[in-house]
Amino acid sequence: MGRSPIVGAFWAWAVISGRASVVAKTADRTIEALRVLKMVRDSAVQARIKAISQLKVIRVTAAPDLRESLDPLYAKTLVRRCEGLPTPDPREPTGAATTCVMLRLAQLILALTAGASHT
Repeated sequence: MGRSPIVGAFWAWAVISGRASVVAKTADRTIEALRVLKMVRDSAVQARIKAISQLKVIRVTAAPDLRESLDPLYAKTLVRRCEGLPTPDPREPTGAATTCVMLRLAQLILALTAGASHT
């Protein structure tokens, strides 16, 4: 069955008019636990995708030397390399902010990857 608004409206009117009935999802504890685990995993995967996208965008605006060292890398290698970035120098605010954000995003991506694989 499709998930278009037209199909949804059709079924809603069928239920309201009594031509169709709706059976609620089962409240079995095992099934409910699986639903919750799937929801959390899906959420972690979506957050991970967004974080990787942000990391790639920030890479473009990084200092030229950092950008050139990270430019040819694919996502997995990029995350590992950013995880190993040195602690930024606070005397260089722009570079420090970029490096700090890249480092934190890499840590977040690794945590989300671990979380998604454990659920």
